[in-house]
Formats: sequence, structure tokens, C-alpha cells
Amino acid sequence: MNRLQAILAGASITLALTGCGTAESGSGNIQKKEDNSNASTAASTPSDKQGQKKTDAPKQTDSKSTPAKQSDTDSKTDSENPSVRVLEKNLSYSVNGAEKKNTAFLKRSENQHFSMYVLPGYVLTAEEPMKDSLFVKGKEDIFMRIEILPADADWADIENNTKLQLKSVSENIKEVSDPNLSIPNAKMLEADNGHDIVTGIIIKDEKNPVRLTLFTTKDNDHRKAFIEMGKTILKDQKK
Repeated sequence: MNRLQAILAGASITLALTGCGTAESGSGNIQKKEDNSNASTAASTPSDKQGQKKTDAPKQTDSKSTPAKQSDTDSKTDSENPSVRVLEKNLSYSVNGAEKKNTAFLKRSENQHFSMYVLPGYVLTAEEPMKDSLFVKGKEDIFMRIEILPADADWADIENNTKLQLKSVSENIKEVSDPNLSIPNAKMLEADNGHDIVTGIIIKDEKNPVRLTLFTTKDNDHRKAFIEMGKTILKDQKK
């Protein structure tokens, strides 16, 4: 990290989920026809048994279908569980003003126990305890610091600390008003000294509180890409 990042890192604080029939005829042939009738009856018996077997067949089919129905139910349950995430997700973003769309892949942090979707060309790594970095491959100075905040975070204190970090870049701190760089429930502050641009984002979500700090420059503006990936951050569900 360069001198600017070292200063910011020093100012940062660690804040602590599927039938038979008979025939009638003359008297001389009665016995013969009775014998024929009996033979006919006997011959029909296997056919009746075969019919009985055919009747029983559907019951076996119904029995085998039960596991499939259970599997369908399990799949539906998994898709409704917010802690189950697909392995990839398409993201639209921009780099230096050029619009792009690409497939981001699910990555997990064992350092702070969260998951997020990471675009090609970016690397997620542990920076230090309670801090992770998402940097541009080959340009480690262009990165986003990720801090998962405690559920009982003091927002006023975090905002003051963020401003303190930004002042090491420029005394002129402004709120980000660009709708293309917005995140729901977030406070966004930025400092720009003409070359370096540092953006502090405080996501005030009770279930998923996060602070993001973006380190970019005029010639390497990856803010939109970082923000789109930052929106996908999700804390692991407690077991």
C-alpha cells in the first residue's frame, strides 16, 4: 500500500442461511357343451388373473413417485432460503466511464464470514482481522476495504471515524449524490485531492451492516464496479 493507504489504515478502527356363459342346444349335445363350457371357464381364469395384475400395477407406480415429490419440495424450500446463494450472478457496471456487463462468481471470506459476488479481474483477500480487501488484479493500490460491522454499531461514531480517514486525503469532504453510485440505506462520503479519490460508504442495515472504503484515482475509476460488487455482500447466517 502507498503512503495514503497506510495513513487511512492507521486511522481506521476495528469494529467489533420435496365371465362365463352357457349355451342352449339339443338334448343329445348337452353334456358335450357343458364340458366345453367348463373348459372355456377354466381357460378364462389366467386372463382374469392377468387383469388383476394390471389393476395392481398403478399402485406400484404411485409408491415410487413419492421420493420425487419430496425432492421437488426440498428444491423449492432451498430456493426460498435467503442463505442459499447461486454460484454466479450477472452484474452491470462501469470502469473509467465505459459500460460493461459480466458474470461475477460467488466468493466467501473466512476472515469475516460473509459471501459476495466477485467480477473477473478482481481478487478478494483478507487484509487483517475484521478487514478484507477487494483489489484490481495487477493494481493492488486500487481496492475496496470491507468491514462487517457489529449489529449494535454506533452510526454516529462510525461516520465521524470515516470523516477522519477522508480528511487525510482532503479537507473538502462531500456527500456523493450521483445516482449511479448509490446503495440502499447507505451514507456515502468522498474526498478528492485531484488525483486520489477515497469514498467512504456506511451501509446502515441492521441485518447486514457494512462499511466500505474505496481507494481509486482519476485514471483508475473502479468505483461503480466496487459498488455493484459491494451490494452483493451478505453476512453468513449464524448456526
